[in-house]
Amino acid sequence: MATQVSREQSENRLAQKVGPFYDAEGVLNWLGVSRQAIHKRRGARTILGCRTADGRFIYPVWQFQNDGRLLARLPEVLKVLAAGIDDPWTWALWLQSAVDEELDGKTVTQWLRDGGDVEPVLRLARNDAAAWAAETERVWA
Repeated sequence: MATQVSREQSENRLAQKVGPFYDAEGVLNWLGVSRQAIHKRRGARTILGCRTADGRFIYPVWQFQNDGRLLARLPEVLKVLAAGIDDPWTWALWLQSAVDEELDGKTVTQWLRDGGDVEPVLRLARNDAAAWAAETERVWA
């Protein structure tokens, strides 16, 4: 099992909302992969790593199942979110926010972990990604 980063170690309020986290070294050892492999997985959106202010990567615990596999369908959701904004912290917060109507008040990660249909999640992700992209375009126009 990977080493968890305690919430006390993180002064970042956002990190406190979306944690707990595994540190990079713990994830590397637990999954038995190299730094290059984890870097490649982050780039391919098949794992969610959030960069801290000091440049380290930490990995939300809730994205993993007990055997180290990523939560089912999460990479698909991450790729949709990435189309709207390239910010893993935003994705992590989005994934950990409860959705009243469409997901019965569960977070996306709870919904997926409980075996919920991925289609409402993908619809929500596409809508929010489009809004993020539009906002980014408006700001830079």
